[in-house]
Amino acid sequence: MSRSALQTRPALSSRYARTARCRGAVGTDPSGPRISTGPSTVKRTDGANPITTSIAAERTHGESINAATGPLATACPPGRPYDQPVLTPTYRDVALANTRIRTLTRPLTVLPAHDLLPGTRLWLACEFLQHTGSFKARGAANFLAELHAAAAVPAAGISASTGRNADIGFAWAAQQFGVKATVFLALGTAAAKVERLRALGAEVRLTGATQADAEAAAREFCARTGAIDAYSHDEQPASAGAGTILLELLDTVGALDTVVLAVGAGGMFSGIAAVAHEHGIRVVGGEPQGSQALHTALAHGGVTDVDIDSIAADSLGAPRVSPAALNWARATDAHSVLVGDHDLVAARRLLWDRYRLVVEHGSATGIAVLATGAYRPAPDENVAVILCGANTDPADLSG
Repeated sequence: MSRSALQTRPALSSRYARTARCRGAVGTDPSGPRISTGPSTVKRTDGANPITTSIAAERTHGESINAATGPLATACPPGRPYDQPVLTPTYRDVALANTRIRTLTRPLTVLPAHDLLPGTRLWLACEFLQHTGSFKARGAANFLAELHAAAAVPAAGISASTGRNADIGFAWAAQQFGVKATVFLALGTAAAKVERLRALGAEVRLTGATQADAEAAAREFCARTGAIDAYSHDEQPASAGAGTILLELLDTVGALDTVVLAVGAGGMFSGIAAVAHEHGIRVVGGEPQGSQALHTALAHGGVTDVDIDSIAADSLGAPRVSPAALNWARATDAHSVLVGDHDLVAARRLLWDRYRLVVEHGSATGIAVLATGAYRPAPDENVAVILCGANTDPADLSG
């Protein structure tokens, strides 16, 4: 597959329409690590790569895009130069979130995994051990903390209807703050998910044949009762909350060269990128080939709807990336890389076989990125992979 050279500049994206100090784009370093666009086998000079050996190499993956180059995606707001966007969340937003939620969330567990990639210092950020089994608890807690501090929680509470991990995060956070949470799900939703939400104190309403039907019911409920639609209002606080993962990671391991993470709608990506930008850390965003919202947005020059067909659709199946994530991808010269579903299955299995870690397929994306050579660290590079969720059935790992 040929590689596109894209020159992109971010545009305005701010839920609060607040002003912020602008930054220009960061240049790329041609002497840095390589981004593969060919076969995904990792060829190292310091011996066999255990990840590649475990995963069975010579797979092809999607095209890699460096966000530093490409066409303008969306118009910049009047009076603001194209190379000076407003980027949200800001590093300050993440620092404030860290202050708000650190007594509510579990401290990040960091596992050294240098043996997985000889010649590279590799760290696993085990955020799947967070409350509710995913990073979503951080953003939801920050969202509720902001509402609570502003005395802006309505009597009807909040509503959620994503059908994914965010619902569980909102239900948990609402319980911490004594706020009513109403979750709308499709009629065919698994009973285990419904019971888990109810155990967290949420009222669950099953309606409609699809989750889109449930979302429509949630919007009508919010319009009628005054409840806040959490998912449509929480982008910035949720992203800022997720960014605290990297703050804790740096507190544990010190300096990092690169952070690798899975990308869905881009909430976690935005928060992590804000911190990475402040500390000069490279960002690598991995996506399944069948769910590539950020990759497609960078290639097409703007947020674009994508079809979803991936084993990781339950956690990474966003039909489009957020404008904030696209802005941050450009500002940090982030690398956008793709892996196949078979790579996710193999990476998830590797984490179980090597460390007895159980994660979602989407959460294994960062390991798949390294295993396939979609991103190839330089010798002695200090790399962290964020394992962001474990709301999964481990039955297929028992063999």
